[in-house]
Amino acid sequence: MPSVLRFGGDSSIKTIQISSMRLFRRQFSDGDEASEFMSTHRDYHVRPLSLALFQINLYQIDLGALVLTFAELQTSIQMRGERRPGFISFSLPLVADKRLSYVHQCPFDQNTLAGFDTTRSVDSFCQQNMQLGEIQVRQDLFDATRASMRRDDLDDHFLKQDLIHLPRTLSVYRSYMQDLMQLVKWRSPLLERPDYHQMIIGDVVPLLVDAIPRRKTEFRLPPHPRRQAQLANQARDYIAAHLQEPLTLKDLYTTLGVSRRTLFYSFESTFGVTPMEYIKAQRLHGARQLLKQADPNATSVVAVANQWGFWHSGQFAKAYQTMFGELPSETQKQRKEDR
Repeated sequence: MPSVLRFGGDSSIKTIQISSMRLFRRQFSDGDEASEFMSTHRDYHVRPLSLALFQINLYQIDLGALVLTFAELQTSIQMRGERRPGFISFSLPLVADKRLSYVHQCPFDQNTLAGFDTTRSVDSFCQQNMQLGEIQVRQDLFDATRASMRRDDLDDHFLKQDLIHLPRTLSVYRSYMQDLMQLVKWRSPLLERPDYHQMIIGDVVPLLVDAIPRRKTEFRLPPHPRRQAQLANQARDYIAAHLQEPLTLKDLYTTLGVSRRTLFYSFESTFGVTPMEYIKAQRLHGARQLLKQADPNATSVVAVANQWGFWHSGQFAKAYQTMFGELPSETQKQRKEDR
């Protein structure tokens, strides 16, 4: 039988059914594995931004009406995809360095709550060494909570903003999420208790609501997207459309109508890598996808490397191992063993 929780002791508030808890802790060594895990309830894609070793640690508490996901990013990534139907998402950097991350080309830092417009797709860039916390709250649970707290201002018009800066009011909610992340990371015995499941749901959403001031003068609305991030986004889309074709730096800045220097600055300030490093990372990712999917008896590592624009097998193997922690032949061997 599921647990039952009522909000605020008010009998007029809808009773929320809470499913039994599921706990996940996973480490991912490539974007496809992370994408598959994150796509359980939605179409989601995670891609590397740099040539550094790809590693993401994900921790998740799934309570049915409320799902809390925490990520430790050892590498910079881009995330694109759809929202989960019937749920509202709220994302917050729990730990981040000084380099900017972006949501829809707008800066995303530890004082930013983002991702709650249910009509928009996900499009974000997160820098390495970030800890990210996200909650997905079912619509009826969110509506019941804001109604019990008399927060009619958190309506569809508010949600359309998708991103707000709260420099003075997020600290309590952020600290609570950081504590929860540690409980999941170290598998605290508290997480096995049904009464603690109720406490989580009874705390997380109200703390989130409390962190959002009633008066708009107390928080900053989304800034205009930064020109550098917009330009980097345009370059990213052009690269994706021509990834398996010969592609030069001149092709990029000529097509975008900017100078070479402007393109470099925009890319490095947004993604932390040069355009050509980004292209190489995406091609290595494409090669890994092919090695994991192709028939190993009919497709050689050299053929895969050539298909993705790598003509020196030794350099390809070295870059591949740096990024994924194994040689391309080991990936192919694993594919044979799985058959």
